[in-house]
Amino acid sequence: MSSLIAADEKLRYQALPLDESLLDRLIEAQENNKIVVILTDSWSLQVDRYCKLMKQFDARNFLNCTVLIPWNLQDDETVKNLEKLEALVKYAFPTNVISNNPSYFFDSIKTLADFKKQLSTSLNKTRMRIIEYADVRKKAEGGKLILKPIITGSEW
Repeated sequence: MSSLIAADEKLRYQALPLDESLLDRLIEAQENNKIVVILTDSWSLQVDRYCKLMKQFDARNFLNCTVLIPWNLQDDETVKNLEKLEALVKYAFPTNVISNNPSYFFDSIKTLADFKKQLSTSLNKTRMRIIEYADVRKKAEGGKLILKPIITGSEW
């Protein structure tokens, strides 16, 4: 599903393993102006290893990353454990939960339609952040002034 939405946005999709080198890969992705979407299942935050990785991520402020947390409210177990799962999200992502920035963190996705819409919106917002704020990778060097092109002609 995520790969199809990425393709619709003219982006390539690559899954990253959740291991101890996650932060290094996120730093590299930011340096290379790559968009990263962290898709988190609240149930997975019960696994100490994953929760710890999300806490480490949350302690950083990555320009190129966005977090999506979908909820399956059709699942009786999720509904029964909703308070516990919400507490896990707050524990794993304290900075994002407190800042509640709608450009970086989406923790209340309730339907598949909301997920599709939010993923597409997140990809575009993150792309615009990278375009607007990221360091220019290729800098003009030398003392020669390069002028902007001037477009002329009757077809314009």
